[in-house]
Amino acid sequence: MEIEILGVGKIVLKRIILDFNGTLATSGVLIKETKDILENLSKAFDIHIVTGDTFSSTKEQLKGLNVKTIIAPLIDQITFKLEYAKSIGLSNLVAIGNGKNDSLMLKYAKLGICVIGKEGANIEALQNSDIVVCDIISALEMLLYPKRLVATLRA
Repeated sequence: MEIEILGVGKIVLKRIILDFNGTLATSGVLIKETKDILENLSKAFDIHIVTGDTFSSTKEQLKGLNVKTIIAPLIDQITFKLEYAKSIGLSNLVAIGNGKNDSLMLKYAKLGICVIGKEGANIEALQNSDIVVCDIISALEMLLYPKRLVATLRA
């Protein structure tokens, strides 16, 4: 995806990195409406789910989706997620998350979107994001309908 944003310039987005619990899922269960949107987005983006897997349900919940799933180690997830984001390239990356362990990937990605869902959002994740939305559907639809990004990010 390539978009021109007034006051920002042209940005090119190729990859999406997402947290699972609190972002794509509530209490370990994938939010139903996200499945079709992720399938649609996977046609244009390389999608990576990087999670602490709190409920040990991520791989089963994402079964059949065209996404790469990475389970972060229990210790120092904030650094692990940032290093993984760096390894796939920050310059064309959209990061979407809600937790403290997402805060650095949100900060350093080309575009960071914080989701405040039913499980809330950490203040550092919120402060390190370019955009804050009330649910994952709104976050993902910004990538399906890029003029929403333009409207939110233009100077």
